Amino acid sequence: MSIEDLDYQEKIIAPTKQLITQLSEQANELLAQAKESALELHDKIAEVGLEFYEHPVETATRWQAEATEKSNELYATFNDNILPAVKADYDQLIVTLVDYGLQSR
Repeated sequence: MSIEDLDYQEKIIAPTKQLITQLSEQANELLAQAKESALELHDKIAEVGLEFYEHPVETATRWQAEATEKSNELYATFNDNILPAVKADYDQLIVTLVDYGLQSR
C-alpha cells in the first residue's frame, strides 16, 4: 500500500474530527458538573455559616459532638478491623518469608 492509496479524509480527518467532538462534549459536560458541584458547595457553606452565625454555641456544640462521634467510630474501625487485618497479613508475610528461607537452604 502506498501513500497515494490512503484516503486521508476517511482514515485520518474524519476520525480526528469525531474524536475532537467527543472530547469537547465530554469536557463541556464535566465543566457543567463542576459548576453544579461548586454551586451546591457554596449553598451548603452559606447555610452552615448562617446557622453558625445565628446560633454559635449550639452549632459549635453539635459540631463537636458529631466530630467526637465520627472520631470514635474511626478509632473503633481502625482497632477492630484494619489493625487485625494488617497484623494477619504481616504474620502471613513472615511465615512465607521463613518458608522461602528454608527452601533456599
